[in-house]
Amino acid sequence: MNGPFITILYVIVGIIGYAALNHGLAFISKRASHVHRIFALMAIVLMGHILCRIGAYHSEAASELVLLRRWETVFTCFFAVSFIAFIAEYTGFRPRKFIIAMIGLWAILFAVNLFLPYGIQFVEAPQLAYLDLPWGERVVDLRVLKRSIWHVLGLAGIVLMLGYALYASYVQYTTGNRKRGCGLGIAVGLFAVLVAFNSVINFADIKWPHTSDFGFVSLVVLMGAELTKEYRDRNRRMSDLLSYFPFAVGIKDINGRYQFANPEFFRYFGISSNDLSGKNDSDLFPEDLAYHFQKIESEVIANAKSVTNEYSHALKGKASFVRLRHFPLQRADETVFGTCCIHIDVTEQNEKDDALQKLRRQVWHSDRIASTSVVTSSIAHEICQPLSAILNNAQAGLRFLTANSVDLDEIRDLLQDIVRDDKRAGAVINGLRAMLQKQDPPRSTIDLNVCIIEVLEILRGEFVRLDVKLESMPKKIEAVYASKVQIQQVLINLIMNALESMSAQNTGHKSLSIHSELVDGNSVLVSIRDTGIGIPEDKLDKVFDGFYTTKSNGMGVGREVCRSIIESHSGKIWVEANADAGVTFSFVLPLNNGK
Repeated sequence: MNGPFITILYVIVGIIGYAALNHGLAFISKRASHVHRIFALMAIVLMGHILCRIGAYHSEAASELVLLRRWETVFTCFFAVSFIAFIAEYTGFRPRKFIIAMIGLWAILFAVNLFLPYGIQFVEAPQLAYLDLPWGERVVDLRVLKRSIWHVLGLAGIVLMLGYALYASYVQYTTGNRKRGCGLGIAVGLFAVLVAFNSVINFADIKWPHTSDFGFVSLVVLMGAELTKEYRDRNRRMSDLLSYFPFAVGIKDINGRYQFANPEFFRYFGISSNDLSGKNDSDLFPEDLAYHFQKIESEVIANAKSVTNEYSHALKGKASFVRLRHFPLQRADETVFGTCCIHIDVTEQNEKDDALQKLRRQVWHSDRIASTSVVTSSIAHEICQPLSAILNNAQAGLRFLTANSVDLDEIRDLLQDIVRDDKRAGAVINGLRAMLQKQDPPRSTIDLNVCIIEVLEILRGEFVRLDVKLESMPKKIEAVYASKVQIQQVLINLIMNALESMSAQNTGHKSLSIHSELVDGNSVLVSIRDTGIGIPEDKLDKVFDGFYTTKSNGMGVGREVCRSIIESHSGKIWVEANADAGVTFSFVLPLNNGK
């Protein structure tokens, strides 16, 4: 029958076993880090060590004692290696050469222990001796009073191992993590004291059982408690952090059952916290919404990639739009063990975006009206000129018809002139109508050269009035996917700015050139170069700012509208000062953008 001492050892085994189970399950379920796995393995090894020690205390023959102590040494070697790995992982202090040397030492001791006839605990065949404890319990005497060189090396290894752990705790303490360094130092220090007292019992021939077992349990209990506390603190901090998130967060296991949700999740969906545990989407949401969530979840788990989309649902009688981001939770081997879903209500944001887009369209429309009002005289000239030509040709035709002999060839030429001038006037009017319409037409594949030619047709009178020469035109380039009206609005703004800049100079050559080319095979660059008064170098970066203008009567929205339109087409616009005179406005548009 076991006495109190052996019973206490079995209790120690139970305590260590509970710690191993607790931290092992925490790691397996991926609720904890790798340090918990190492700690669980270390605890399992300690269980084997103490169970061998208990068996040795009950040995009935010397051969049985040698076998059990040999196995005790095996577990000691595994414990030493796992303890070093635990300290390295827990503290992050990893002196590579020292760790390799220590692992090598314990590997040698492990091999020698297996091949020596009596292991490293005994130099020769031992004789069973018994130890009578003060409370009347009798156990086999396990004190090693005659040591081999290998036993001494094992003791040295233990001293070095404990010294490494104490120094690692000191490093933790001095580098800012005082709480962890202090906890580790106390646990290892108490373990070292009890192991040292165990050696004193051997050296001084004190009749007392080994105390290292209590050192083991003190280490496991203290470090296990510290790990558990850190884990709970980390979870609490994470929970506190998520509680402040202004969007709903839910975490589910691989089977779709909810494991955690932040307060915003319960508030937003109107779910009680008591109704969440172990339930899935089908238990919490309407059928169509649950099906949507489960479909996305299946895709996330199958592909191990995040999925982002938007969905709508009725919340408190009002339609709400929500952006859902669903991503996998993965182990170190990249296997998925759960998912996390984040629901962000974007109803207000969408309403603001719609209002901003509506305001932007109004500004663009106002800018088009302002631009066309500036060139009213030029447009009137472009319309009146073909209308006057039509009138003259029609009157001439009537006179020819009253003559005795009608020249049909002459009449035919007059009618062809009338058709040509009518088409010219119609093109100007249609272009003007498109520019002034309230809504922008949808984007389509357009010929950029045609856009430029039509704008120049509208502004031809301005070139004549201001005596500006058009020196070059763009070559044929690939079509772009854009809003024709908006691109023409940009061209009118930039060309009118160039013409006005050149009109401000009294002398000198006035010319404007338009250049276009393909860039990187997937974009079109358009440049408008003038020889006007230019823009100061320190003002170039402000040109496209809202309400900035270089004109005495300008509002400063034209170039900002140009920037807004080009950027809405995924393009870029900029201005550069010319080396001789004037500036060059350039913009880039991607080919087939948005198709």
